[in-house]
Amino acid sequence: MKQLHPKITCIAFAVLATVFAQAQTNALASFREQNEKLQGTNTFACCAKDDKSPSVENEPTEALLKMAGNGNAKAQYEVGRRYQFGKGVATNAVEAIKWYRKAAEQGLAEAQFALGLFMLAYPDIGVEPNLSEAGKWISKAAEQYRKVAEQGNAEAQIKLADCLELTKLVGPKNDAAEAVKWYRKAAEQGNAEAQRRLAECYRKGQGVERDKTEAVKWYQKAAEQGDAEAQLELAICYYFGKVVERNYLEVVKWCRMAADQGLEEAQCLLGICYENGYGVKKDDFEAVNYYRKAADQGQVVAQAYLGDCYYFGKGIEENKHKAVEWYRKAVDNRGNFDALGFIGSEMVGFELSGHVLRLGDCYKNGVGVAKDESEAVKLYRKVAEVGLTFLSEERGARRLEAMYRLADCYENGLGVEKSFMEATKWRCKAWFVKHLKLAVISITIITVVVGFVLWAIMMEWLGFIKLHRKAKGGDADAMMNVARYCSRQLFFLRKKASTWYHKAVEQYRKAAEQGDDEAQIKLGDCYRYGIGVEKNDDEATKWFRLAASQGNERATEKMKEMDSKD
Repeated sequence: MKQLHPKITCIAFAVLATVFAQAQTNALASFREQNEKLQGTNTFACCAKDDKSPSVENEPTEALLKMAGNGNAKAQYEVGRRYQFGKGVATNAVEAIKWYRKAAEQGLAEAQFALGLFMLAYPDIGVEPNLSEAGKWISKAAEQYRKVAEQGNAEAQIKLADCLELTKLVGPKNDAAEAVKWYRKAAEQGNAEAQRRLAECYRKGQGVERDKTEAVKWYQKAAEQGDAEAQLELAICYYFGKVVERNYLEVVKWCRMAADQGLEEAQCLLGICYENGYGVKKDDFEAVNYYRKAADQGQVVAQAYLGDCYYFGKGIEENKHKAVEWYRKAVDNRGNFDALGFIGSEMVGFELSGHVLRLGDCYKNGVGVAKDESEAVKLYRKVAEVGLTFLSEERGARRLEAMYRLADCYENGLGVEKSFMEATKWRCKAWFVKHLKLAVISITIITVVVGFVLWAIMMEWLGFIKLHRKAKGGDADAMMNVARYCSRQLFFLRKKASTWYHKAVEQYRKAAEQGDDEAQIKLGDCYRYGIGVEKNDDEATKWFRLAASQGNERATEKMKEMDSKD
């Protein structure tokens, strides 16, 4: 089987316990993206059955503001949308909310949904999340969409499902299963968007049991109807051999369809196919062409790979300045510096840490940009501090390189204050990363051993505590065992051993004087071996004889031992 180029190693990961917060963020991002795509669509179509008012979407902003001021709900919604996305006016979150609220209070479902979503998904533009307020407006929108959805309107069914999916983010109720029901109703009517959304539910296991085969089936249906996002997801399935057998011809076919519709992620993946000759004749010029189309739309992976083309002169004249420009854009677009770029579904990642390192080298050496060692250190540090190394061999190697570069910078005072301690710290971290598997195994073994030792010590102490209680209750055997335990210990416990020996002897003496043959033997042993009393063979023989006179065979044997000793 043909191996994937290392450059495009897929990273599939799941976020553990951090995981709920991340899942919520992903869901919000998904709805935010869908909301933004409404800019060029007829958003009133699903609820406009009995609405005879003219469309306002193409009205000039000045006229639209006048209509909105006169109370036109659709105009108010459209003004809110323009303020939200900066369409014809400067972006203004406060104004967007104000106009959305005016339209929502008049009962416009689209405005109610937009207002609820705005309160959830846009904290980065100064809107404080408000779950109760968001839940209120999303519920109101759902009520209106349900009325139209129950009449069989596919668009309303999708929007109702969107509202139901959001309920898990605004309260304890989770209507994901009902959302799937409405996506299915719309999908079975042949609605391509609903088919894609249903496929996503099957892929993620949201509201339905996870089933990748079923997901591919619905992606195929949507893709065949021209849904660009479904075409991309189907191409990704063929690219990585998910459920379906890997087939680069199918990848190129579906990618080209989506790319021709302007989907930047598809353009990027098609560029990768041309660069590596996957399903198409290798053509660096075409690769650059598609990378540029995607990069111009802000696609991070495409920006990084276009930077590569300029840096190495692949498909275009070598230009280090341009390379740095595109690397910089890619790095800046990855605001959290997780060194991953995504194409399609959130489960498909492309390693970009090598590009961040290369950009750092450019700053360090003044290649394609003014020399700036401090900026180089920042970039090296970002890669060095990226987590999840064990999930990607390539990421681990890049992180290791970054650590060594940081150590060199601290050792030579490049971009930072010279520090032998910091240099040593990063070299030690690099050693740990390099020997990560050995370190993990060693730590595991040490943890198991230490855990076993602690467990054994704990069990011994529990036994001692039990014995101690019995000894304090007057049990002579327990006293003797406590004394023996204390004699084997260090420090303060050893000092207590003689006290417990004496106490045990006194208890044996009391029982022996009352005629207990076993106590007589034990007291005899104490005198014989000098335990708790001064060693005295005559006293030992005396107590053994008394026990033997009661028919105790062990005492008789001990008498014989004493006689043979004499």
